[in-house]
Amino acid sequence: MVRALVDMALGPLGIKVLEFYTAHSLIINSVVLAYGLVVFASWRNLVGIRKHLVGSMIGQLRASGRTEDGLKVSHVLTRTTIPWQQAMTGVRFPWVARQMELWPKRATLSNVQSMLARDVLAADVIEALTGTRPIDEKRAEAREARRAKSGRRRKK
Repeated sequence: MVRALVDMALGPLGIKVLEFYTAHSLIINSVVLAYGLVVFASWRNLVGIRKHLVGSMIGQLRASGRTEDGLKVSHVLTRTTIPWQQAMTGVRFPWVARQMELWPKRATLSNVQSMLARDVLAADVIEALTGTRPIDEKRAEAREARRAKSGRRRKK
């Protein structure tokens, strides 16, 4: 009964695809699992590079004695250097990808730099030091302008 309903719902082409899948399910599932593991390892690889960069930048700020409150992204970027090469030497897996990206890229310096924006790294440093995420001034100004234009006021 259920088989007849499934056959009717799939149609002739769907039945052939289902038969092909059931005949080769071990191979197909192995390929899908291997792809998933590669994508997951690529995500973790980029996270590890990001943690290394943020930790190094925090170390530079602490060594200079400038970890006071009120740090801004521009202050972090001018007071530290981002050790891209040093972070790339510790890479063990040859692919990197952002979270939820399905196509990993080679773990090259240019690819990593394009995936990790300097201002986001600086914001991560500030968040790690102070416990709060810095406010993006441009976005805050745009939000306030939209509120003023619509006539809404900010709740206090």
